[in-house]
Amino acid sequence: MNFLAHLHLAENTPSSKLGNLLGDFTKGKIEKLPYAPAILQGIIEHRAIDRFTDDHPLVQASAALLKPELRRYKGIIVDVLYDHFLSIDWDLYANSNLDEFIQECYQILNDFRPILPPELHRILDFMQQENWLGRYQSIEGIDATLQGLSRRFERRNNLHVPLYEATQDLKLHYNTLHQHFTAFYPELQDFVLNLREHEETERTEEAEKAESLNPKFPHSFIP
Repeated sequence: MNFLAHLHLAENTPSSKLGNLLGDFTKGKIEKLPYAPAILQGIIEHRAIDRFTDDHPLVQASAALLKPELRRYKGIIVDVLYDHFLSIDWDLYANSNLDEFIQECYQILNDFRPILPPELHRILDFMQQENWLGRYQSIEGIDATLQGLSRRFERRNNLHVPLYEATQDLKLHYNTLHQHFTAFYPELQDFVLNLREHEETERTEEAEKAESLNPKFPHSFIP
């Protein structure tokens, strides 16, 4: 999923939102990343969400609607297109106002600016000025996002990839892509809830195991 979805799927805490976004800007083993546990947990969730998304049949069906020459980049493109549908259907999936949510997310990023990875630190001002999170609501905004991704891809890899041509696919298959997203997103939300329940169970079991290995006795039991 792309930025907006990861932020929406995060827990309602600054650390979780930051971690769920940082998944796009960090690589390597979790234990080697220089962040607090709550932020690292968000990165772990981000990676699990991406795996679930990439392997899902509905997402693969959406990718199959792209031009053949763009399917190599299907993960990036479908993520962006799905953020559009999340934006326009926001009230179906969230209890907050979209604009207020977006401003809250920008504030969180500013609050954590000193520890942001270099790339996110560099683009943060542009993200806010151009309201990247807000422009997913329109097809023009999706086109602008894909144009920007094409430029970033070219700078990184010295290769021109016209990701923005996927805007045509969005227009051509709009209703079908929307149906795919509508069926997929609740499944993704359930996946995230189940993931957290499993993690909470594991933490509880680990705590109980640690307590059993190191029992605490009342003072009256100490000879």
